[in-house]
This record gives sequence, C-alpha cells and structure tokens, in this order.
Amino acid sequence: MMMLRATLFALALLSASAFKFVSQTFKGEHTDNNHGPATTHTVEIGLDMESVKLRSNHHMVNKIGETNMSFESKVSMIFDAEAKRVTTCHEIEIAAASPSPAPQCMYSEFPSLPAPAVVAKCLQDFVADAESTTSEDGLQKFQVPALAIPLEPYRAEAFVSTDDLFVMKKIVANLSSRGSTDVNSKTFRPDMTFHPEMTDVNSKAGAPDSSMFVVPTEWGTCTKMNPVFHGMDDINPVMRAFSHCIDGNHFFLCRFRSIVSALATKCLYISSETV
Repeated sequence: MMMLRATLFALALLSASAFKFVSQTFKGEHTDNNHGPATTHTVEIGLDMESVKLRSNHHMVNKIGETNMSFESKVSMIFDAEAKRVTTCHEIEIAAASPSPAPQCMYSEFPSLPAPAVVAKCLQDFVADAESTTSEDGLQKFQVPALAIPLEPYRAEAFVSTDDLFVMKKIVANLSSRGSTDVNSKTFRPDMTFHPEMTDVNSKAGAPDSSMFVVPTEWGTCTKMNPVFHGMDDINPVMRAFSHCIDGNHFFLCRFRSIVSALATKCLYISSETV
C-alpha cells in the first residue's frame, strides 16, 4: 500500500501543470529570521501579465535598539514594459526626527526593450523549468529559479506555493553564506543562514486596477539613474523575472554566456540594439 501511494504521488508530480505567472494581487507578511521581534514587514505585489506591468511595495517598521525611537521604511518599484521604464521610490521616516527626509524617486529607461509580448514570454521562460516538488495544505509547490551572485559564495533555493490557478500564496527562500577569514585584516565572517518568507493566503487572481501602475505624485520629482534596480535580493520570483528580462546588464551577460556555452536560445528575445 505504501509503495502504491508513493507511485501515485510521483505520477501526480509528473502530471502537474508547469508553473507560470498569472495576473494577481498579493498582500501579506514578510518574515525573516534576521529581523528582530520588533520588526513588522508587509509586502504587496501587483502583477498584470496582459499589459506586462509589476508593482512591488515593501513597508517595514523597526525599533532602534533599546530606545523608544523607531523608523519606518517604504520601498516601492514599478516595472512598465510598455513605457520601457522602471521607477523606484524609497521613503524613510524616523520617529521624533523633524523633518523627515523627502522621498527618493529614481527611474531608468530601456529604449531597446522588446515589445511587451516578447517581455511576457521572457518572464514565462524564466520560470519554465520550475520543478513541482510537493503538495502542502492543498497548494502546489514549485522550486523556482534563484538568481546567483557570483561574487558572493552562497547557496540559494526559492519555492512558491500556489493554488490551482497559479496564484501565489507563499514564497520561501533558503539562503546560506559561507564564512571566511581574511588573514591580512584579521577579520572573520561566520557562516550565515537566512530564511525569508512572504505569505498571503487571501491573494487573488486578476489584474490590479491600472492606477496601481501609475507613479504617485507624492513620490515627487524622479531622478534618472542607470541602473535603478535597488533591492534585487527580493525573494519575489516575479521581481527576479522582471529584473532578468529588463536589465540591460543581464542582456549583455546572457549574450556572453551564449557565446561561451552555446546557450543562444536563452537570448533570442534580445533585440540587436541591446547586444
């Protein structure tokens, strides 16, 4: 009987639908084993796969040491494939500090970005190899790509749990950094592990209202920067996919990899202007 159950489970995994991005709204909590008990962190993700737009909002409140002071930080980002633009805003407010710093709004433009439909395909291709692992609490669970940072020796795993419509309910990452010793400076960095999670059991399918992707007037005047990708350690796989498909530096690296390792098919969506 146990063998039969194991066989049926394996067949279920093989027949499971491949993971894909769908339009949705996700509003939930972000937890991290490196944040103290005084930290609250919420996250909002709005994704429209038809217009190929993404909005990400992070809101964190933390207490400063043993004092009664606290700071509030908000980081937002809007990816707009049609406008070929990425806009980000960072606001920070420190209790008892007056006045609070003005919001810092920055943007980057990508004139060589392909049409939104091509970018949408790139996003889906990014997670095309996501592996179906297990089923938990009636949800599908997939292991999705985790972008590696070659300059930092660490291991990364990322998992997404979705309903039958591929609406994300939980995002989990397991990150570990290997310790090192610098003999010259006599410094030691210990091994470190990180386990961030994002959860919204009430996330819903469907594109958010279009106003969500309009740069708010309260962000003030936005300064052009290149690049503008702040917070790319975000475990949100949609954020990583947009970064993968929009960042001009990625396009260059992808083209380089295609030359040295015959992976040209991964770069077909890049326009000739980009490379």
